[in-house]
Amino acid sequence: MSAVPIAAVGLAVAAFWAPAGASAATPTRVTATITNSRIVFARSYVATGTVVITVVNRTKDGRDFGVGARRTGAIAAGRSKRLTVTFSGSGERQFSSVVAAGSSHITGGSRRLTAALHLFEPCSDASATTVDVQIDQSAGGLTLSPTTVPCGTVIFDVTDVDTPNARLLVSADAPPRSGLTTQLNPGGTATLTIHFPATALAHCGAVQVGGDGILVVVGHGSLAVD
Repeated sequence: MSAVPIAAVGLAVAAFWAPAGASAATPTRVTATITNSRIVFARSYVATGTVVITVVNRTKDGRDFGVGARRTGAIAAGRSKRLTVTFSGSGERQFSSVVAAGSSHITGGSRRLTAALHLFEPCSDASATTVDVQIDQSAGGLTLSPTTVPCGTVIFDVTDVDTPNARLLVSADAPPRSGLTTQLNPGGTATLTIHFPATALAHCGAVQVGGDGILVVVGHGSLAVD
């Protein structure tokens, strides 16, 4: 069994529970903020296709922003510009920002900043599926049926057979998705709905909540999202 602080899980759920990216035919809109030390994307995972980035310069100097040869040109301190880029394929794309010549507020190491935007191929035919979940220590801790579903909306229909203070925790990595049910006791039921916009491997865990706020994994399984 392994343990995870429940506060950390709550932060993960909040961070990952973002709207699904748009399809390749619909532009995805993202905000990128440039600070003195880094570039921050409001969303780090987006659907491949056309991406419209609103770039906000929060530094005291003019800076540019872009990927490869696609650049905004100089963005004045405190101002913003838009950059439209069309991507094909999935994976990581590195963006950069360089300070304008003649700037006086720059500190060593922050003249050139970089950050990555992660692209995924969205489903072309998403659908809704229900997965039956049993939290049952006598049957190994956790069972899922089916264990393979099409991408789209997945409704986890959870029944707690014999485990006190139990929850279902579901997470996937790319693009990030996460969800946690309410606490259950034997005989209790709950539903959890998560939208998977692309193929993924979802990790599912039956967890118990201890008095110290630590989640202890008592059963686990995987759900293939194709």
